[in-house]
Parts: sequence; structure tokens; C-alpha cells
Amino acid sequence: MAASLRARLWLSYAVLILVLLCSMGSGIVVSLFNSPWLYRQDILRMQLTEAATAQLLSALPMADTAGLDQIIQDQASQSDFQLAIYSPSGAIVASSGQENLLPNLTFPLQNVASNSDQLSVKSFIDVDRRVRFYTMQSLRDGYYLLVETPRPRGLLLAFFGSELFTPILISGIFAFLVMIIVGLLMDRWISKPLNKMKDAARSLAVGNYQVIPVEGPQEIQQLAQSLNEMGKQVRESSQSQRDFVSNVSHELKTPLTSIQGFAQAIMDGTAQTPEALHRAAEVIYKEAGRMSRLVLDLLTLARLEAGTADLQKSGVDLNELLKNVVDKFALQAQQNQVSLEWKEQHLPTIIGDGDRLAQVFTNIIDNALKFTSAGGRITLSAVQKLSQVIISIADTGAGIAPQDQKRIFERFYQVDKSRQARVGRGVGLGLPIARQIVLAHGGDIWVESQPGKGSTFMVRLPVARSDDTTLQVKMKDL
Repeated sequence: MAASLRARLWLSYAVLILVLLCSMGSGIVVSLFNSPWLYRQDILRMQLTEAATAQLLSALPMADTAGLDQIIQDQASQSDFQLAIYSPSGAIVASSGQENLLPNLTFPLQNVASNSDQLSVKSFIDVDRRVRFYTMQSLRDGYYLLVETPRPRGLLLAFFGSELFTPILISGIFAFLVMIIVGLLMDRWISKPLNKMKDAARSLAVGNYQVIPVEGPQEIQQLAQSLNEMGKQVRESSQSQRDFVSNVSHELKTPLTSIQGFAQAIMDGTAQTPEALHRAAEVIYKEAGRMSRLVLDLLTLARLEAGTADLQKSGVDLNELLKNVVDKFALQAQQNQVSLEWKEQHLPTIIGDGDRLAQVFTNIIDNALKFTSAGGRITLSAVQKLSQVIISIADTGAGIAPQDQKRIFERFYQVDKSRQARVGRGVGLGLPIARQIVLAHGGDIWVESQPGKGSTFMVRLPVARSDDTTLQVKMKDL
């Protein structure tokens, strides 16, 4: 592709320069072709012939047609020009050549020079489609003298060859050299970044991620930025998939090992007493339930991420929903000696799935209770901003490190790695599920935290509009 682009750049420069040179040359040729200054020597001779003839004619009366004709013939033979004398009415009194090659004039003539110092050169096309030059000079008694000649053939070509060919050739060579230099610079400016992108794309296809330098024209820079962003997302997606497989394998390994061990104990007779059998059955049941919850959570998360989750949306009273969640954890908070505070206030109605939204705040408060020590405090508050409502869940727990704040909404990610060995630990799916539920409601969720000073989870949800037809239908049903 780069070679093809390079060839196109060189070809475009060559064509551009060729068109410019041809246009300039054509313009110069056309201008000279139509300009009488190219024929200045012939015009000067016409001027001299006209002056000499007018001087001779001044000594003869205009009625002496024979004398006039003789002067005209003599001057025409000496100068190779065609001469003619017109009467005031426009009739030809004397002529040295073919009268059909003379210009068609309308009498009386206007703006005609009265002496040879005011020579006016004009042109016309004769019956043979050839351009001819002529001059008109006023004589006495209303008569006019005409001197005309065909435009010299070959003069333009000779002038072009002697005066213009060399400058145009030099300009062409200079332009060609400039084209080579500009072509090399443009090739380096455009093709080099594209070659790097090509190599990076091939590396990306085999799993080797490279950062593409952002250089070249603006469009190339934007393409490089897009490819870098794509590579970053692909890398993160690939890493997420590997982490997912690793985490699922890890989460299933422990319960499967327990189930297999206690089942083996039952089969080989190691567990014979009723107490041992009951203990084995209890462990198998709990671990199977744990695996079932894990699978259900993964299925829920997958449906939410794919947008296929069945959300039963209706009008939701946030005050009632948050009050029920707080009441749910009141006993657990009391046992942990943690203060759980929620001051009921006037909050707008939103459209959403009440059960799913309750799951969001349940997951957040449950995490807050696990990470808040005895004597700590968990506070729920809410505020409406324009068409949105923001619910805050703040705790006085251990806080979250900055590097962990970016990953707490990833699947299976856990801030406290030591909790992996504790009984009743989670698997790191609560916050990812909460995030997907909030996104499915058109909202957003984020965390603000400082290590040692607690964390605040913020949930932003859109407020139901008064013209929302779904809300109107639901309210009528109530």
C-alpha cells in the first residue's frame, strides 16, 4: 500500500507541474499571438511606409487618380505591403492588390490618426481566414490611406524558440527538482507513519501490542490515535478474558475440591457416623449453592452487559426503596457496631426496576459493612440536580487505594486480597453487577476514596419526566 501511495504522490506532483507549465506556456503563447508587439518590426515598417506615402500623396491633387495609383503601386512594390486610398464615401480610389483582402470599413471613420506619429494598428480576418494587420491615416479632403499586411507566418514559432523555450525549459527542470525534493519530504511525512501503522496492525493480529507514534498530517495523527485506542481496548479485552478464565477457574476450584473430597469420604466409608455423614452432606450442599450463586451472578452480569436482561421498569419511590435497604442491614450493622444512617427526605420518582436498583444499594452497603470497623459510620444521602438524582453511600472504612479505584468495577477484582481465605467471602461480582444495572437505567456509578479515610460511592440516576408515558401508565395502575 505504501508503494502505491508513494507512486500516486509522485505521479500527482508530476502531473501538477506539467499542467502548470503547459498552462503558463499556453497563456504566454496566446497572449503573444494576439499582441501586435510581437510584430513590432513589421509595424515599424508599416509606419514608415505610411509616412512616406502620405508625404508623396500630399503633392498630388486627389482628383489625379492615375498619379495616386502610381504612387500606391510604387510604395507597395518597395515595401511588400498592400496600400489603398479611400474616398470620403468609402469608395476605393486606388489599390495595390486584391480588394477582397481589404477590411470592411464603415464610413465616415472615427478615431483615425491624422499623421504618422499617431499610428493605430488594427487587425481583421480576411476571406482566407488569415489574420491581417492594417493602419488607417487621414489625408486631406476627407480621404484615407490604408496600409495592410498579413501577419507574418512562422514569426511566433521563431520568437518562442529564441525567446521563450530556454526560460521555460529551465523552469521545467527547476520545477522537476523541486518536485523530487517535495516528493521525498511528503513521502517521509505520509508514507513513514502509514508503514508504522501497517507493522503495528500486523503485530496486533498476533497479540503483540505496539504504541504507534502520533506524527504526520492531522488525518494520519487521528488514525494513529484511533489505532492506539483500539490496541489498548483489544489488549484490555484480551487481558480481561484471561483474567476471567483464571478467576472462574480459581473460584470453582475450591468448592469442587470440597465437594469431591467429602463425596469420596462418603464413598470409601471414611464418614460412617451420622455426624460425619451430616457434616459431609452439609459441606457439599453449601459448596454446591455457592457454585450455583456464582453461575447465576455470571449469567446476570453477561445479560446486563449484552443488554438482554429483562428489566421490569415502573415508577420507583427512592425514599421507600432506600429505607427498605437500610432496614435490611440494620441488624447486621448493629452486630458489627457500625452506625447506619439514612435521613428520609423528599426525592423524585424515577423509572426503573425496583428489585435491580435495590440490588445495587444492597451490594454497596454490604461491601461498606465488610470494610468498616466497629465504631465506624455508614451514611446514605441524596440530592437532586436538575433532571438527575445522586445517591451517596459514604463509609469511614479503610478506603481504597488509587490504583484499585480504577478496577473495583471489574469482574472478580477484590481490593482486600486477604479476604480470599475468609469464610463467606465474596467473589468480586457485586460491584460489576451494580455498575451494569445502573448503566442499564441510563445512569452512572463511581467512587471517591482516600486510603484510611473511607470511601463514598455515588450513584446517578435520571429523574422521571412528567410527560413520561410509562410513568403515566404505571401511576394510573396504582
